[in-house]
Amino acid sequence: MRVQKQGYVGVGRVTGDAVHAKDFLLRGQDGAERPVLEVLTHHPYHRQFADESERTE
Repeated sequence: MRVQKQGYVGVGRVTGDAVHAKDFLLRGQDGAERPVLEVLTHHPYHRQFADESERTE
């Protein structure tokens, strides 16, 4: 979706409870689940606080 003067943004629906990033799974088009920290590898900020439960969800 394109938001005027902001650019493109993702739109989705939350269907579950909050979980720590290290426990979050993504389901691919093939139906297989993989840990999000294995999928999102371009930027280190995804895993910066992965082991600090006070700072992640």
